[in-house]
Amino acid sequence: NQNIAAYSYYSTMAIENANWLYEGNIPKTEAAPGMVRANFTWEKVESITGGLDFGFLNNRLTGSFDIYRRNTIGMLGPSEELPAVAGATAPLQNAADLKSKGWEFSISWRDRIREFDYGLTFNLYDSRTFITKYKNDTGLFYDRNEAQSAKRYRNGMEIGEIWGYVTDGFYTADDFNSDGSLKDGVVRINGVTSHVGDIKYKNLRDDENSVNVIDTGDGTVNNPGDRKIIGNSRARLQYALNGFVNWKGLGVSFILQGVGKRDAWIGGDITFPMASQYSTVYKHQVGQIWTENNLDAFYGRIYENAGSSQGANQRISDKFLYNASYLRVKNITLSYTIPDKYIKSVYLRNLKIFISGENLFTFDHLPAGIDPENLSWTYPFSRTISFGINLNI
Repeated sequence: NQNIAAYSYYSTMAIENANWLYEGNIPKTEAAPGMVRANFTWEKVESITGGLDFGFLNNRLTGSFDIYRRNTIGMLGPSEELPAVAGATAPLQNAADLKSKGWEFSISWRDRIREFDYGLTFNLYDSRTFITKYKNDTGLFYDRNEAQSAKRYRNGMEIGEIWGYVTDGFYTADDFNSDGSLKDGVVRINGVTSHVGDIKYKNLRDDENSVNVIDTGDGTVNNPGDRKIIGNSRARLQYALNGFVNWKGLGVSFILQGVGKRDAWIGGDITFPMASQYSTVYKHQVGQIWTENNLDAFYGRIYENAGSSQGANQRISDKFLYNASYLRVKNITLSYTIPDKYIKSVYLRNLKIFISGENLFTFDHLPAGIDPENLSWTYPFSRTISFGINLNI
């Protein structure tokens, strides 16, 4: 596997501003070099595949089915954590083994009826990937010293898994005593003072130290608190459909592409109204925020400067997990090939005029502005209409 980040196998030193002055100026200096494993090496891949190709009706109907299993030995990944006295971040190492298994199915029909020539091809494929070897004795599923999005490998982990809470509606006035405290038996969130209109989470497990309390446990698979695997961010059941029709030089072709199953946690402003102190409310959020006059809202209540318990309303949970499946019209092309008998007098042949559209339509379940392929709020795929002429002299 050559997909190794540049210089990741060299000990590099970044240029940075010094912490001292020299003749009244801050000089440039080099940071301490990073650590690199002495046994950094290639990943190795073992695979076994099987397949079936078929054709019927004089090969008007053709197709194939393939199934595979691939083992990656010595996959590069985060190494075991080093003690703080090491003074440096643990380097990458060939620390993990990975197993992928999947299949692909394809079927095509092509035929000619009098002057009509047409065809359709459908592809569908799927795969799942698991970690089969990694030293993570405690079973951490997130790195303690990094952002929550930084996954920690462990034996049996499925790549793409999303851990989160399960929501259970909103806190109501019936959940509180007259002094604002929660009544006995009502689930509470550890370290949070909840109010009417805040999101309530299901109590999935208790221990002797946190009865009827929503908490994070110790962040391991054996004690994840009240979190569980609520989805997976890897694209599943990916498919494509393309086809064409030709008639007397007039042609139409199309390409459709999509994903049948995928979960996405996006968070931030696009998911939550007033996600932070300087955020805003977007059009799709208007009218969906809990108030005393809007008890059936989708979002919990919001607070001035995003304070109080608003952060607890924005935890990773099943309620705000997006369905990231989609269908995209990748291309539609209309063309006409002028018969040679009309243009041979000007020494031309195969004159073809066409108009083509790229990324014309996308059908998905995501907020406007989120592209379903890269799941980010950035420059989207351009919708392009082009016109052209192909000819031979």
